[in-house]
Amino acid sequence: MRSLFWTLTGSPCPMQSPSVRFGAMEKPIVPTADEPVSYRNYLAFLTLLVALVAWQAWMTLSLFGPEDPWGRLLDDRPILDGSHPANLYLSTLGAQALATTGNSCSYDRNFQIGYPRTPIINGSRVAELFLLAAGATYQPVAYKIGLAVVSLLVPFCLLVAARGAGLGPGASLLATALGLLVWWGGPAQETLKAGDFELLLAALAILVHVGLLIRFHRAPGLVCWIGLLVSGALAWFAQPLLLPILLPLLLLYYLSIGAKHPSLTWHLALLASEAGALALNLFWLIDWVNFWWLRLSPQATSVLPHRTLQTLWNAPIWGGSAERTLAMALLVCACAGVVIWHFSKQRLAARLLGLGTGGLLILALLGISWEPLGQMGSSGLLVPALWFAALPAAHACAQGYRLLVHFLGSRWAPLTALCFVGVLAVSGYPATGSIAQRSLAAEPFTLGLTPEQQDVVEKLIKHTGPEARILWNANRAPAPSHTGPHCCPS
Repeated sequence: MRSLFWTLTGSPCPMQSPSVRFGAMEKPIVPTADEPVSYRNYLAFLTLLVALVAWQAWMTLSLFGPEDPWGRLLDDRPILDGSHPANLYLSTLGAQALATTGNSCSYDRNFQIGYPRTPIINGSRVAELFLLAAGATYQPVAYKIGLAVVSLLVPFCLLVAARGAGLGPGASLLATALGLLVWWGGPAQETLKAGDFELLLAALAILVHVGLLIRFHRAPGLVCWIGLLVSGALAWFAQPLLLPILLPLLLLYYLSIGAKHPSLTWHLALLASEAGALALNLFWLIDWVNFWWLRLSPQATSVLPHRTLQTLWNAPIWGGSAERTLAMALLVCACAGVVIWHFSKQRLAARLLGLGTGGLLILALLGISWEPLGQMGSSGLLVPALWFAALPAAHACAQGYRLLVHFLGSRWAPLTALCFVGVLAVSGYPATGSIAQRSLAAEPFTLGLTPEQQDVVEKLIKHTGPEARILWNANRAPAPSHTGPHCCPS
């Protein structure tokens, strides 16, 4: 059991020597934990981790309603928010194609006078896998379970990324908690409700990949290499358009530390992990490239009428005042953490996480300032930027606590830290109160049809057939293009 703790926390077990290494390092790897590892720390780490996971599970369950959430999760009522109905329908087509032909391309004869459904016009590749496992039929329950699984993966992804970046157990748990606050904040929940949860999953996979790259430099091993392969493959699978953001970081990574590894095995292993992640997705990426021209028109997006600091500060991209306060606190602490890493000779972590945070934040702000980038959805990169910032922010907080221990001793440092946090919470009460209230339960999805909508569906089924073509005209914002008698109603 103790060896499992050492594995989770990323430090080499004193009772075991590393069994697999890609290349020789110049000096032995030492634990990077913020505090000495003992059974007391071990139990505290597991207790806090279980508490975070339990809280995440409770919040995930609350997405499906305050009353009987288990029943609402496991029933056949589809999610009607955003593009979830279209995602469910298109993913059903993809799962059926995978089950019969082996690839996800198919022909949808029900809508738009028929059109080829390709990876470019797709609902959700992740949902396709869950629907395929459920029998490749229309199964809203499988779609909802897949969404819940993605939500439950968030704390584990954040923890692995933090440990890979070199944070100790305490700082890693703090980074995970900060990342979960971002996940349940307004911007992330709007993205989730809109149906773009694969963007969030790909961002988490990229963050894990970056953290494991740092780990692969310090302590290369088989487990770390497998993590690189899996996280890279998941990033490609969930959202390949995010990978160009990772390429500059990969180039910076290799130019920074490639020469420090004289062993050819290390270089070949790194290349194999990156190439293998791409190769695992070739079965659908080939179709994605072949049908790149057959895509939907760019979505209309709203940009700021005036590009000033005030309009950027008040932009809806930040969410409410509480989310804006949390984002600013994370970014300020992240700057401090990057500086601390730089001057403590951990420049690789400072460069990768600092540039990752800055690059994603700039792209997010350009998405609301420049229409071409806005049409590509770059404004949704604010949440990934804050996840990147959570790691150096937690490192800065951990180093601040170590200073308290140094000057005040281990007896008074915890009390002083709690008082400091309490003063911050009281001084920023409107924001902290809103965050605390949001942390009790999430805003639930809209599940199932209203009686009026159900009446319309029954009339369509009664008075039309599979050959019918219906033009649905809505006076509100652009209606989904996939509407008709046999579509999951949206």
